[in-house]
Amino acid sequence: MNESRLAGKKVKLPLFEGDDPVAWITRAEIYFDVQQTPDEMRVKLSRLSMEGPTIHWFNLLMETEDQ
Repeated sequence: MNESRLAGKKVKLPLFEGDDPVAWITRAEIYFDVQQTPDEMRVKLSRLSMEGPTIHWFNLLMETEDQ
């Protein structure tokens, strides 16, 4: 698909609920590449697609790494 056709497509970051993390990471990387998201923003934006226990686990992980 060429860029002019991509411009009209709405693409959303896939939701991650804890199942099949490898597939989610693959889809998220494709999303960020298509959106030309800078590397330093990818982790922060990924948090928007997490729900339930996944977001709580991720927040704990980030707090632990900051210490």
